[in-house]
Amino acid sequence: MTANPTRRDFLTASATAAVAELAGCRLFTGGAADFDENLSVFLADPHVCANPEMKRWLYTQGEFDRRIAEILAMDPLPRNVVVFGDLCFNNGDVPDYRLARRQIDLLTAAGIRV
Repeated sequence: MTANPTRRDFLTASATAAVAELAGCRLFTGGAADFDENLSVFLADPHVCANPEMKRWLYTQGEFDRRIAEILAMDPLPRNVVVFGDLCFNNGDVPDYRLARRQIDLLTAAGIRV
């Protein structure tokens, strides 16, 4: 989260944590989870967008959040996640990358290489 989180930041982080908890995810395991060393997940063009005025791209953000939760719920966990294409929307504004980073941090906290 940013140094001065907004209400949206808080709600996004809370919702992600709730989905992860309900899905039985292994968040913050410090590498204690079971991994398949030969398993990799490929994500293409997430187009993360933090601007709420870009409603079309907020749909892709919701999809990206769901894919992260699905990856964290896998048993065993994949050892790698590879992102192809555009991680962030259009020019990749700083808020877009911050938002993407929060989701990627969930993967790395679980011991998954991104």
